[in-house]
Amino acid sequence: SGSEVERLARTINRGLLALLESSIPVVAAAHGTTAGGGLGLLLAADYAVVGSDSRLGSRYANVGLTPDLAVTALLPRAVGERRALQLLLTDTMLVARQALEWGLVAEVVEGGREGVVRRAEEVARGWADGASHAFGEAKRLVRSRPARTIAQQLDEEARTIGAAVDTPDARARIQAFAARSSGGAR
Repeated sequence: SGSEVERLARTINRGLLALLESSIPVVAAAHGTTAGGGLGLLLAADYAVVGSDSRLGSRYANVGLTPDLAVTALLPRAVGERRALQLLLTDTMLVARQALEWGLVAEVVEGGREGVVRRAEEVARGWADGASHAFGEAKRLVRSRPARTIAQQLDEEARTIGAAVDTPDARARIQAFAARSSGGAR
């Protein structure tokens, strides 16, 4: 029933909101066809890797449903309002290269499902092994930006970079960068 679908959607939305608001960057790996709610999950990720033979689209209207899983919020941010409407109001399915050109995905890789998973794991490992606190703060700043004016965003950026520079991780990375930039001299 409609009320049961609404209840399920609200439950799924809590998980989606947790992904969006998490201070941990999220990478998505998709292979094959991604449509409907799968498109929402892909858009909720901070970085999306898809296979070269992937296809992406909406397909909601084809079955008489309205979009869910934040598609109406995240899709226009990713591709612009006109392209979002094109995907939502037509039967358009983008091939992987089109999805990359439109800004729906970050990378298109060869190698089938295994290649997609391997690349997504490389990206995630790079984040985990890198300046993970800074990555998380960058994600938070970008994802929360619509709630602030540009002046408020500038204030939040100043606060965040000031706090970051005092962390041991940032101090070590800055020192290493400076050493590389000066040819190894300190």
